[in-house]
Amino acid sequence: MPADVAIGDGQGVGNTASTGDANVASYLVPVVPRVGAGPSVQYGFWIGLMMLATGSAFDGDLRRGLTEVGRALARVGPRRDHSDALLAQGLLLLWSGRLVEAEATFDAILDAGDELGPLLTRVSAGYSRADCRFRRGAWDAALADAEELIALMEAGDHDLVRPMAHGVAAFVHACRGNTADAERHLANGRAAQLRSDNTSGLLWLMVGEARIGSASGDHQRVVDQLGPLASMLRRSRVGEGVQPWRADLVEALVALGRHDEAADALTELDERTGSGGEQARIGAARARGLLAAALGDDPSAEAAFAAGLAPAAPAEGGPFLRARLELAAGSFARRRGRRRRRGGAGVRARRGALAGGAHRRPLAQRGAAPGGRQQRGRGGVRLGSIPRIGLDVRAGCRGTRDGVGAARGGVAGG
Repeated sequence: MPADVAIGDGQGVGNTASTGDANVASYLVPVVPRVGAGPSVQYGFWIGLMMLATGSAFDGDLRRGLTEVGRALARVGPRRDHSDALLAQGLLLLWSGRLVEAEATFDAILDAGDELGPLLTRVSAGYSRADCRFRRGAWDAALADAEELIALMEAGDHDLVRPMAHGVAAFVHACRGNTADAERHLANGRAAQLRSDNTSGLLWLMVGEARIGSASGDHQRVVDQLGPLASMLRRSRVGEGVQPWRADLVEALVALGRHDEAADALTELDERTGSGGEQARIGAARARGLLAAALGDDPSAEAAFAAGLAPAAPAEGGPFLRARLELAAGSFARRRGRRRRRGGAGVRARRGALAGGAHRRPLAQRGAAPGGRQQRGRGGVRLGSIPRIGLDVRAGCRGTRDGVGAARGGVAGG
């Protein structure tokens, strides 16, 4: 088969996927048996799988993408030249919130070193694993991955994936309250993005800058970054799991008193949480509870926090997002308790209600400590100050390579 026909097959798959055509499977599967025909055919097929993964994300149907990539891998079997297919699978798992499986898939590419795949595939797996580890709470490992990749790209004078690597490093530093380090990585990432003209890198940089705003309590900075991002993606069906950020937009809008806009942003978030896994679910619960509390709808706020705090797989939900949710719920419970006391009711926050049965003491008593250790209150934590988690709580996961994170200060003991 001529090379242009083979590559055309792959490009056709991606173009079909990106338009949301439901017949992608019927287009892709006939290409699979021809994979052994030669390098050019293989190249077209693997590129087609990567484009299929991206198209599935834009179409909001990650489950379909995973099914088709899984079928392709099953037909081909273990090969030294299937790294792009593994990368497609790993990305779809990451975007679906299946973080443990995603990390193992990226490991399979990276642990093989030069034996598996071209440089671009391996460095893409590198920043994707760093992002996966950040989401899981393994922040030390995420930062090490990102910095190793940055050094590799600098040594080879490559800019294409540096915005993503700098973005992950900025995520970690921002959420730990290390603003200067986060700003430095963002500045370097922007310079690399301009040199490479890699528009996809903008997502990482905009989200990174918004996370600095969230950590420092600069709500307007969050909105300035994420508002335009929401506008750009409004007509797409990209799920929240691709890069979770919409909950932070809702939170910032609530803090600024822009409740109607927050309600619209929450609607868009709810439409995109179906395939994002635990992190998307937890973020949406936090956003919904904060908005309801700001509007004075205590029953809805309590129900939202309770739903978010229902028992879940810790490795998939991530300790940091769980801590932010518990902090928001604890702040709500304290404020509600003070209102009741002022009204003479003297009623404590209901025991265990907000924790969904996962913890036996009310969050108002526990100071929203997910580790279960009682924390002394720091005074009246206002609902609008919840995004200042990086400063008010000095939250920062000291993640280990097995994905266990511990938050400092008032968030978690460790």
